[in-house]
Amino acid sequence: MLFWLTHNVSIIFRILQGVFEDYEQALALNPTDYKTMTNLGAAMSRLDRHAEALHYFESALEINPADENALSYRGYALERLGEVQAARDSDAKAADVLPQSTMIR
Repeated sequence: MLFWLTHNVSIIFRILQGVFEDYEQALALNPTDYKTMTNLGAAMSRLDRHAEALHYFESALEINPADENALSYRGYALERLGEVQAARDSDAKAADVLPQSTMIR
């Protein structure tokens, strides 16, 4: 059982590395693709790589400050990194930018 679990985790890790490489290649072709930045950040955040994810959310927001997904994920990443006040500030900004958002409230 342990071998099976270890083996499958190894396979999943290799698949995710491939996903990250695909996102990086897409960004190399189009470095202003804020949606790809946000998606890469979200994938990293799901793996508890919040500091790395935050970089991509910030980059996406430099290009499109009203990106609902990047705004929401940035607050989450900040909160997971223990930066509670920064997360609250980020969420407040997101709510100001997108008052009708269903993701941010």
